Formats: sequence, C-alpha cells, structure tokens
Amino acid sequence: MEEVVRKTSLFFYSVFVVTILIVASGYFFAGEELPLKGEAAAAISSLYFLYVLAVVPLTFYLFNKQLKKWESIRNEEEKLSRYYKASSLRIFFISSGMMLGALIFSFLFKTQSILFCTGIATLSMFFCIPGKARIISELNLYDTADDPESSR
Repeated sequence: MEEVVRKTSLFFYSVFVVTILIVASGYFFAGEELPLKGEAAAAISSLYFLYVLAVVPLTFYLFNKQLKKWESIRNEEEKLSRYYKASSLRIFFISSGMMLGALIFSFLFKTQSILFCTGIATLSMFFCIPGKARIISELNLYDTADDPESSR
C-alpha cells in the first residue's frame, strides 16, 4: 500500500509543479500582445469550458463506479493495483483541465472566465489527494497495523 501512496502522490504533486512551470513561463515569455482575439478566442474558450465541465464530474462518477465494482474483489494487491491505475487516470484527466487552462491563460488570452474555470479544475484536484487513509476508506480495506486486537 505504501508504494501505491508514494507513486500516486508523486504523480499528483508533479502535476502541480508542471502547472506552476507553465504559469511561470507564461509570465516571463508571453508578450503583452496576446495572439488570440475575437471568434478564435471565443471558440477556444467555449471548448475549454465544455471540456472542464464534462471531464470533472464524469471522472469522479466513473471512478466511484469502479470502486463499487471492486468491492467484491478479495485480493488486496489486486485492489491496490486497480486503484493505482484508476486514481492515476482520475488525476490525469482532471489535471489536464488545470494545465490546459494555465496554458490558455498564460499564452493565448487572459480572461477571468478562463481563470475561474481553471480554478474549478484546480479545486477538483483537491478531491484526489492521495493518502493511506483515503485508500483504506475508498477501497474499504481494514488496516491491521492500526488494529489494537492484532497486537495481542
């Protein structure tokens, strides 16, 4: 379990580092004159909104559906393996909205609506923070290390 927590945490926090690098590079390298205006900006903005508003709830729904399927699996290693894959996909899809928003805001056009939508994706990431307690809770595992009965 510790390895699943470590690998998932590494992936989770590296996504934030990449996002910060995108924003920093946009701050230092993007010019004052942003390349997109008018219809192109509206089209990209609309597609981005639709992506975030579709991916965030759909990702959480599908992840929860998978968790319910795994309740019948008795092998803890199998559950953890599946959890790692599904959790990584959940982080990837939600963080892609966050990184895409940072990229659009930093390099293409700076509007408050893009910034707010990026904020939605970023806040959604906080529901994906990996940890041992979360894995135990989501997979309905019983942690014997914390069991006072097992020390007897």
